[in-house]
Amino acid sequence: MLDFINLLKRSGKIWTGILIPLVLGTIVFVPLYLLVDGAHKQQSSRIIRESLLTIGISDDRYKALDERMRKGDEEAFTDFLTETQRATDAIDQMQETDREEFFRSQSIAIGLKLIPALFIFSFLGFVVFVLSKTYFLILALGLEKDAFEAFRLSLIRLVQMLGVSLWVIIRSFIWIPVVGVIPAVILLPRLVFSWIIFLSQKKGVIKSVSESYEKTKGKWTVVFKNYLLLFVCIVLAVTILETVIDSSRALGHILMLIVWQGVASFVVVFTVTLSREVLKN
Repeated sequence: MLDFINLLKRSGKIWTGILIPLVLGTIVFVPLYLLVDGAHKQQSSRIIRESLLTIGISDDRYKALDERMRKGDEEAFTDFLTETQRATDAIDQMQETDREEFFRSQSIAIGLKLIPALFIFSFLGFVVFVLSKTYFLILALGLEKDAFEAFRLSLIRLVQMLGVSLWVIIRSFIWIPVVGVIPAVILLPRLVFSWIIFLSQKKGVIKSVSESYEKTKGKWTVVFKNYLLLFVCIVLAVTILETVIDSSRALGHILMLIVWQGVASFVVVFTVTLSREVLKN
């Protein structure tokens, strides 16, 4: 426990020492997260709205009517209302079991339409996450002290850092469908220093991940214990903050994003501090 407290103190000292560029990074990354989240919600709402409006109308028929309405054809709107009423009457005339089956199939169809948007915006959110992590790591490792230079280097290293992230995910979680989550719990703490090795030692994507695994041999307990204690501290701190900040409101949501950026940057600094203990031997 004393070692963990010492790690926290040292991490806190480093974190406060680079606080200004960290804040500047937060000013950039929070709007990016909001932009991706807002675009996803808007796209999903549009898909759901169009799907609900066109229940019982074929896609080809709707596209033809939509194209006419966009061109200013006033009769197209009347035709659309007629089609909607016809579809509603047809649904009303169905047997109850047929109606339930119809709405079930429509729900599945809407879900399938939402999948591409979910995939695209989840990936964009992942890119922003890796970009912010790269920026925080560059500052924590002392590779750059100036915020602008740290941003520039983050963009240069982004594609490779995405590669490291994906390779860590694949190596840690590919086993879940076969043997469950236990391999992920064992492997992830062994690979957590991959990004640090890549940035500080300029090794390749696969080599950085492999070296993190090799250099943490026999040290899984140390890494896991410290991250578990850090996780408990974060949960307690965020829980207290959530009693004060109403994240259901727009301002509260933004404030919690800022809080999470602060948490993310501290976790990065903590990881760097821990790596200096674990990887030095």
